[in-house]
Amino acid sequence: MTALPPNKFPPGIVHEAYATCLDLQNRAMNVQQLKSGPTVLVCARFLGYVILEAPTTTGQENFAREVTSCQDGATLCKLAKFYIDHFVRCFRAAKGRTPIPSEHPSRPSFDDIQETLAYLLREPTRNHQTAKSMALIRDGYRCIVSGRYDFRSIMRFPTVRAARESSGAAIASLKAAHIIGESINAGISTIHDESTTRHYASTVWAVLDCFGGVFFEELNGADVHRLENVMTMDPIVHDFFDSLDLWLEATETPNCYRLNASDATILLDLPATITFTSTDPRLALPSPRYLGIHAACARVAHLSAAGKYVEDMFRDLEELPVLASDGTSADALNLALSRIGISVK
Repeated sequence: MTALPPNKFPPGIVHEAYATCLDLQNRAMNVQQLKSGPTVLVCARFLGYVILEAPTTTGQENFAREVTSCQDGATLCKLAKFYIDHFVRCFRAAKGRTPIPSEHPSRPSFDDIQETLAYLLREPTRNHQTAKSMALIRDGYRCIVSGRYDFRSIMRFPTVRAARESSGAAIASLKAAHIIGESINAGISTIHDESTTRHYASTVWAVLDCFGGVFFEELNGADVHRLENVMTMDPIVHDFFDSLDLWLEATETPNCYRLNASDATILLDLPATITFTSTDPRLALPSPRYLGIHAACARVAHLSAAGKYVEDMFRDLEELPVLASDGTSADALNLALSRIGISVK
């Protein structure tokens, strides 16, 4: 966890909000902690780093107004917990299990890449599998970060096998990595559903709109599988990306990104920068906006230690045989209930 730097914002709403975060950081030991949730110090630094790392000026000002509307330390901590629950968890771990690869029962099998692409472009159904197939073609059947080739594709396509042999690159069973997770729309598929699951997912979208300018209509339903939201990754890189331990930072060159990580050892054997290219102009590249929000969230989670708080919740949920009688398992319980559509007030 890294202390917030001095306030260098010019006079205005953002300066005022950041000063509030600095003040909460300085008096964290004297502010009563919430019954469940991160520590006051984590809350203070989370709020401050959200202001510092906001990907857009509008998002920064929107969040600053929320901070300045808080009346006291307890309210600020509640705001921090709200954003950790609905924003960090959106990227960190709310993605669900990767679907088992399968072919549509009516989908023909092609041994030619161009025939496969032509079919996919005509396919009206957009799902995880079609997104993965199109991303594989766009990315040259390689992980966009490590450069590993997809094992099943080199077994299927002679041209991919030849390219792999020529490059000498390693292989892996590649995955389709969603920048904004597939489960973000869970529970809001029907307009008449008034369940808390629907409320939770709707609130996540409200947070994404407020902070990063990503609108519900962009990734609603099957549109979460649009190519702008999907990248080809090997399992190790995918896991680090999903856990917010690896992120991509935009450079001045379009579609060129610098790799960064929560620990330098993650970057060993990985390139310093990567450049996205498409094998076909009809296949869109990953969205800089989506990647920018993911990177901002990753940096905030890492610098404020909010990521560790979320990681601890998921670890407790997986490892604790029973709930603790002293209430220390409250965060894990809240997480478990929110995943099935029940909220704890």
